[in-house]
Amino acid sequence: MLSLYYVRLSESLVVGGKGICRKKAGEKSRREKETGRRLLFFVLTRVFHRKPEEIRLYANEHGKLYLETDVPLFFNISHSGEYVVCAFSDTEVGADVERIGQERLAVAKRFFHPEEIACLSEASEQGRTELFFRYWCAKESVLKYMGTGLSASLNSFYVRWEGKNPGIYKETGRLALSLHECGIDNGYKCFVCSEQTIPPEWHSLTEEEIRTADFTGYSNLLL
Repeated sequence: MLSLYYVRLSESLVVGGKGICRKKAGEKSRREKETGRRLLFFVLTRVFHRKPEEIRLYANEHGKLYLETDVPLFFNISHSGEYVVCAFSDTEVGADVERIGQERLAVAKRFFHPEEIACLSEASEQGRTELFFRYWCAKESVLKYMGTGLSASLNSFYVRWEGKNPGIYKETGRLALSLHECGIDNGYKCFVCSEQTIPPEWHSLTEEEIRTADFTGYSNLLL
């Protein structure tokens, strides 16, 4: 089982843009975090039929959130720009979404694997931006799968774009993991990293829908 649920934030929550109310970065970050927890709670209760009193979140030493349940159920939340996403699986999972901006080849040369840097350097100027964010987002999803965040090195592994089935490699060989690209918006990159080889199903929800979830007595989920 592998699925991705995502919410597009209302314009009032988005920083910048013509005709959009500009919010302080701290306020926007809190709203994104709250939306992520509400999305998580909504799917757990409405899709997986978990009882609210059973839902308790914990964090590992690197801050990755997890659930303690009687059946395998894993999740991972990410947000960027207008989107909040949450991947669910019955095995460990990592998800990342990134808004496409300006490519940063200098950043890649500092943090990426030499093979990835070579591919970026050979790419056309037009194609380099998309490729940079494909790498960045895919690699972030791998680190989030591993539960280490950026405490692990981005150049400790590398991604090869092998048709529809990108490979994740270390010097010892290919890892038994799959990368799934989810095209939720042309202006963003979104990847899910999992042991599952079958691509995730995508489900779009609205803020109005997830706000119907009753958090009474469970405000700790929003911290």
